[in-house]
Amino acid sequence: MKTPHAQEGKTKILTPQANGTLQVHFKSDATAFNGVKKAHIEGKGELNARISALLFRYLESQGIRTCFVDNATSPDTLLYKPLSMLPVEIIVRNVAYGGFCKRFPFVEAGTVFKQPLVEFCLKDDALGDPPLPDDALVVLDYVPAPYSVADLKTLALAVNTVFVTLFGERSITCADFKLEVGIDAEGALLLGDELSPDNFRLRDTETGTILDKDVFRLDCGDLKSVYSEVLRRLEAV
Repeated sequence: MKTPHAQEGKTKILTPQANGTLQVHFKSDATAFNGVKKAHIEGKGELNARISALLFRYLESQGIRTCFVDNATSPDTLLYKPLSMLPVEIIVRNVAYGGFCKRFPFVEAGTVFKQPLVEFCLKDDALGDPPLPDDALVVLDYVPAPYSVADLKTLALAVNTVFVTLFGERSITCADFKLEVGIDAEGALLLGDELSPDNFRLRDTETGTILDKDVFRLDCGDLKSVYSEVLRRLEAV
């Protein structure tokens, strides 16, 4: 029986292990605009792994199930449960930024929504991750039975409630974030991918300072310093 080979993506390398777990190595690479902009930033992989582990553990403590199993021997590597991933990205928005403002230019960046907005995109860089209306997820069979679009929204909003509080207690506004989900061997719907500033828009609550990958996208700061600050605040008691 052949051992499955490692799979390499833009920012991670996934390697199946003999015990059934998945070793996830976080590369020290930064990408933006669906991989058009790229750079190697030494130490980024470890920062993303440490932040992801911390956030996964916290979600688990709040009753939200994830793919996370444990840290691995290397500080830039984690162990996950293998999942059959949905080809969908779930975006939760609390504040208008980025792609939302491009699609709706009459909405000023920084506008706080009166309630969280959940959106879906097809996970396909070549197509530019096009938006998916709720009904499209159903007719294209992107949500496997027995789950529904409502289940995805319920999970996303539960995660949002946790993150808004957790970051808020650390003087960080959780403006938006991206989630990916998958189905495990028992048929459970779990959070997958990673939970790092690569997938969030975070702002210092007092100053509005960018605390996420926008510093790389917009060339307005040092990514490693920013991610280190996010980790420092999350680790603070």
